[in-house]
Amino acid sequence: MGLIGKMVRQTNVKFDGDVFHKIFTHRPHQMSTISPDNVKAVNLQEGGWGSTGSIIVVNFVHDGKQKVAEEIIEAVDEEKQSVTYKVIGGDLMELYKTFRITVHVDTKGEDNLVTWTFEYEKLNAGTEDPDTLMDFCLNVTKDIETHHILQQKYSHTLLFKFSLFNSSGPLSRSTSSEPKTPMLAFGVDG
Repeated sequence: MGLIGKMVRQTNVKFDGDVFHKIFTHRPHQMSTISPDNVKAVNLQEGGWGSTGSIIVVNFVHDGKQKVAEEIIEAVDEEKQSVTYKVIGGDLMELYKTFRITVHVDTKGEDNLVTWTFEYEKLNAGTEDPDTLMDFCLNVTKDIETHHILQQKYSHTLLFKFSLFNSSGPLSRSTSSEPKTPMLAFGVDG
């Protein structure tokens, strides 16, 4: 088994792929709220969220242990919805000489394919491939999916309830012949 490796896994998500890309590129700090059992904190150390060259520090739980990864944003492609992080410090550097993580989203209507790619060089031949880390990333992906599906359902429920209140409740005192529409919509900011 060689020291240089590449691992690719894909999973479908049932929500807007644009939202997924925005979270991993511009709002990774939200992952601690979305997947609190896995991601404890994501902090901006240098630069700006979603900007190439920026450095973030991720505190996470992997294989039952608290871990830290210091990462630099190497590349962002908004058109192709991909972001690449290069790990520059933390626990992974105890096992790998280099480690890159690319997250890419193919958006096709309601079918969105998330592709995780790890490119790495092990420090020695005894180091295992990062299978459990990939499983961790896929679990976080599913947590994000669940979070946004629930958020959409909640948002639609609030909008529906407000629409009912607006059309038959105290806000419906208009004498206009125009159809009554909600004055306020509760939406979800991607």
